[in-house]
Amino acid sequence: MVGDQWEFYADPVPVPEARIDPLTDGDEVDLGDRSLSVYHAPGHAPHQTTFFEPDDGLLFTGDAAGIYVPGRDMLKETSPPPQFDLEGCLDDVRAIEALNPDTLCFGHFGSVAYRSELMAKYKRTLVEWVEAVRRRRGA
Repeated sequence: MVGDQWEFYADPVPVPEARIDPLTDGDEVDLGDRSLSVYHAPGHAPHQTTFFEPDDGLLFTGDAAGIYVPGRDMLKETSPPPQFDLEGCLDDVRAIEALNPDTLCFGHFGSVAYRSELMAKYKRTLVEWVEAVRRRRGA
């Protein structure tokens, strides 16, 4: 029940433009004792970015690596926005592979140790998913 928390679910109020500091590919976010490298990952959506913390090998994936399903140790595709681009998604996964992080940190369901075979399976998942949608639309 939302109850007394309802005020937090009301209409959003925009952040004042003066407080917005946009990030672009290659930027560094200084967090004081560490920094995050910003990588544009537009396959899922044009605004998508990933953040890499090289000292601990942490990659904050956004939707670029799908959704991790812990009980099945697998990655599933995320719901695609209208701008979804399969080749762009595959490029994003290749960029993750090139970073070779120690840990993938997902927006949902936690983190998992990076494994190249997990990324390879995810690329296949994306291709098979797009093909299944293509077949279904054709029917």
